[in-house]
Amino acid sequence: MKKAFVWDPMMRSSAIKYDPCVSFDGKTGKIKCDNCTITLIADRFLGKEFQKEILSKIGASKGKYPYVIIADSLGCNLRCWFCYAYKFFTKEDAEKNKCHIAYVCPQELAQQFGCKIEKLFDLKKKLLDNNLSEIFKSKNFDEQTKEKIIKHLKMNLPLMRIRISGGEPIFSNKDTLRLDQSDKDTLPDSSYTEYTIRYWLLFFEELDKIIGRLKEEGKINIVNKKDIKNKDWKGESYPLICIAEREKRLNVRYDTNGIIFSIKDVTEKFIGGLFDLFKEGKLNHLFIEFDYSFKGATPVEYKWSQRMELPVDPSKISFEYDPKDHPQIPGYLNIRDTIEKYQKEDENFYNCVGITVEKGINHNLSFKTYVNCKESLDWEKFSEKTGIKFSVVDNPIEMFNWRNYRPQRYYIKNGASIKVVSDDEEFDLRDSPDMNKFSEFVQSHKNCSFVIYPIPTVINLKNTKKREIKFHSCQKTLMEMQVCGWVFSGTKDNWEIALQKRKWGVKEKHRFLWEKIKPGDMVLFYVTSPISRIIGFGKVKETCEESSLLWPDEIKENNLKYPLRIIFEDIKCLKKENWGNGIKPFDLEIRHGINRVSDPYKFQKILNSLKQEMEKENPMNFS
Repeated sequence: MKKAFVWDPMMRSSAIKYDPCVSFDGKTGKIKCDNCTITLIADRFLGKEFQKEILSKIGASKGKYPYVIIADSLGCNLRCWFCYAYKFFTKEDAEKNKCHIAYVCPQELAQQFGCKIEKLFDLKKKLLDNNLSEIFKSKNFDEQTKEKIIKHLKMNLPLMRIRISGGEPIFSNKDTLRLDQSDKDTLPDSSYTEYTIRYWLLFFEELDKIIGRLKEEGKINIVNKKDIKNKDWKGESYPLICIAEREKRLNVRYDTNGIIFSIKDVTEKFIGGLFDLFKEGKLNHLFIEFDYSFKGATPVEYKWSQRMELPVDPSKISFEYDPKDHPQIPGYLNIRDTIEKYQKEDENFYNCVGITVEKGINHNLSFKTYVNCKESLDWEKFSEKTGIKFSVVDNPIEMFNWRNYRPQRYYIKNGASIKVVSDDEEFDLRDSPDMNKFSEFVQSHKNCSFVIYPIPTVINLKNTKKREIKFHSCQKTLMEMQVCGWVFSGTKDNWEIALQKRKWGVKEKHRFLWEKIKPGDMVLFYVTSPISRIIGFGKVKETCEESSLLWPDEIKENNLKYPLRIIFEDIKCLKKENWGNGIKPFDLEIRHGINRVSDPYKFQKILNSLKQEMEKENPMNFS
């Protein structure tokens, strides 16, 4: 089993300076080993509190950051329009944006992290031995840059953690996960998610062995954060220093948006698997921290972040919502509750696994940057409503630095406009797409606020090439999302036949969707007006093409309208006389006879509501 990881030399630019395995020819960076994407970068994601708490104790000045060793996974199940990982949402994206892709097995990935730590140990030894020529052997820097790098390295900044990042590390599909026959023999009926859970459990098991070996060899020294005191920091020692959150364990940050973890079975298999490793004595040197990133303080803001609403009316941003309606809260609760469950079984598991929460979108306080409108992203209200507290870590998307062209590279390129609001005047790039005028306005107006908002049109910035922004129907995302289920829609008469014959049919024009249906997929049955309710569900047994006229409108018109057929099994449905008590489809998009659902939270919510309704009657069981 091999999973795909990527390296973007533009995004990981600090790796060019500090990573001993990255060469630099004056224009581009390149990792020396072809199958590696692991890089060392400055960990800018740690906040001001960390600067005061740790760096001040070790003599580091403000603005200097410890290190993180990072691996970016290919692929994601969300399409946040502001995301730094937009360049590799899919394999096609990554190739188009010239990102380096490597497929590695879990043991190899762990070994690459271990290799990087050993390379850092060697780098430190060269630095202390004053062997500077070796440090810059493959880096074509000018003398001034070399001096800055040497000064930074001599600060002896610690390795704070390793990080599994990218889009969503637990997400996988045929482009991001390569399986061999032995995998399929072991888990013959598994989904890609189950294979990916197995991948990460094998990775953590191997990495734990490697960190244990490096500790024994004296190449890494893990120091508890609470034990760091002034004047105790000695930079002349060779071992690479790591700062531990939990009892001399290497911090492993595992990024997630939590959507997949809203499925309880997924959470149980992942965290339960980690608990099994712990009980077997195979998790002795790692602290795995689920880093949970919220994409909006309200459900409306979450939808906005996913291009579900363009634009969002500021008046809709309300905190009058049930916390369970926020698509990311169920996943958070599942992870938190599952960790707590296993900690009750063995309190020492506390040192192995934890969860922190981040503001996945945040306005930059220094530059007063907001998304959509100045009333958005009230995280204090979010915490009051949900009881969820945020970590001191700064938002990983540090919205902007207005002194450079980052707005152009990261946001406008992905379909946004930017409005500058001062006390008495506004400047909008959509109306005047000139970055020079933009900068002049900012410099000449005090107390500016910056509002980013998505638009469905193309902005042609001055001196930039024209971009084309392609939007999908419904979600309007940059790329297609993973399917977690289906909604089939039809009239009352057609559903009576469909349930009797245990099959559904769709038109030829929907072949591209029909071909994506797989045996075992879950399907919701939606009856159109005047009922307008979901009245049952079932599983897909198989798909086929047929030429028989089956449904009333086909027979009436003597015309084969629905040749693409889906055969059902495990059908459960409300009694016909109770179809009016079915479930409203909430905010699912139902436009055709066949509709895909990409949000597992919404799908599961409807299923649960439907089952509760069935408990009120003796359900009609067609299986």
